[in-house]
Amino acid sequence: MQLRELHVRLWHMLEHAVDDATHGFHTGVLANGSDARTVVLRAALREPPQVLIYSDRRAPKVAQLQDQSRATLVLYAKPCQLRLRGTVSIHLDDALADTHWVRCPLSSRRAYLASAPPGSVLATPGSGLAEGLDSRAPTLEESLPGRAHFAVLRLAIEEIDCLLLEPGGHRRAGFWADGGAEWRVP
Repeated sequence: MQLRELHVRLWHMLEHAVDDATHGFHTGVLANGSDARTVVLRAALREPPQVLIYSDRRAPKVAQLQDQSRATLVLYAKPCQLRLRGTVSIHLDDALADTHWVRCPLSSRRAYLASAPPGSVLATPGSGLAEGLDSRAPTLEESLPGRAHFAVLRLAIEEIDCLLLEPGGHRRAGFWADGGAEWRVP
């Protein structure tokens, strides 16, 4: 396999994973500083290389990313581990956030309707949602207050580290946003 062929294959997998919840790359771990959390891949764009993730703007990760925008997104789909390294920008009340809010299914908008920020303490187990929303998607009208809590996290990819874990021998490659690429020792 050539580096260019592998690069194209990786982007095809990322793009496919956005809409396929069963694909390994659909969820990954976003890490910055000493913290990490599981996130869902919402868009993968080759030019310029970037991925988008949704978040509640009140979530601790948003404040952490404001303080330390360098981050790594780790994804795994057998036999491939990807580490996407770059800088995260936070989009709250701009055209990118507006566009993605409109695309966000009603069932997903429910996540932004909690009365308190993610991680808030509750007296008893619960979701923080209004009664009845645990078991159903909100209506369009019910979902509208969630827009105030919606954020898009854009990871501008500077480097992709790809580790292929194959029985016949592991392989590793690195790719940069400027088009550079190299094979590496696994």
